[in-house]
Amino acid sequence: QIVVPPDRSRQMVHQSCQRGEDAIEHLFKTWIDLVPAESKAMLEILAVSCQEAEQGSDGVGIKLRTNAHKYFARKGEESKSLSKEEFSARVKTIFGELVATGLGPNEAAAEAINRATNEQSK
Repeated sequence: QIVVPPDRSRQMVHQSCQRGEDAIEHLFKTWIDLVPAESKAMLEILAVSCQEAEQGSDGVGIKLRTNAHKYFARKGEESKSLSKEEFSARVKTIFGELVATGLGPNEAAAEAINRATNEQSK
């Protein structure tokens, strides 16, 4: 059973990617709801087995020894990424500091963007 036709799915994924991570997650959950019950049962079994592997038999966390773990787990550094609003606020703060030191508006704007970008990439 096809959950969503290929042409429609590409369009939906593209639109969700443009709207951000929450939209992608919502799309995924919507599609999961359309999956047959047998497939959902297999996904639940897979999820439980992954949780057991992460916990370990003694209840103490263990590291998974597969490369797949790197794909599924988020790196701590990714959480440092700023949202558009946070980045914009940071640029404005730096801009204000630079203008207060006597730098011209155009130079301050360019430097503020550079500094905020450099901070985010660290």
